[in-house]
Amino acid sequence: MISAAELSIGGLQFVRTNDIAMQSEDLRISLDRVTVRYQFANTSAKPVTLTVAFPLPDIDLSDAENVAFPSTDPVNFVDFETKIDGVPAKFQIDQRAMVGDKDVTA
Repeated sequence: MISAAELSIGGLQFVRTNDIAMQSEDLRISLDRVTVRYQFANTSAKPVTLTVAFPLPDIDLSDAENVAFPSTDPVNFVDFETKIDGVPAKFQIDQRAMVGDKDVTA
């Protein structure tokens, strides 16, 4: 059983599924890049659509002069990308802006 993700009103929610098994995970961290390779297997008899989430850590911008990002894209400022079998794949970004415990995303 693995955890999948759903994007709901409250943000990212993790759910369990018995239909997919993670056969391997290869995580590589360097000074300029984090690379994760997953290999999943469908263990059910039917096609399965699954959302795979990669939550990023919170970024504290209170000292923004000392923060550098790899991209000038205002939405994908960490230059995140996804590939399936080496082919670029679309992904969805869900960002939240918080001031203390208050969601100021709007």
